[in-house]
Amino acid sequence: MVHGFADYPRIFNALHEVRYPGALVREIGSDLARMPEYLRKARDRYLGWLKG
Repeated sequence: MVHGFADYPRIFNALHEVRYPGALVREIGSDLARMPEYLRKARDRYLGWLKG
């Protein structure tokens, strides 16, 4: 996928169900000046998805 939407909560759930031992790596892009804010929000969102 180059530009599009990924249903990360669903992907995380599927990986959890199959007890996937690897890592999911996502490329992150944003305006350089806004990158710290973007990464902070993305981290919080991903942690929420992982917690279910």
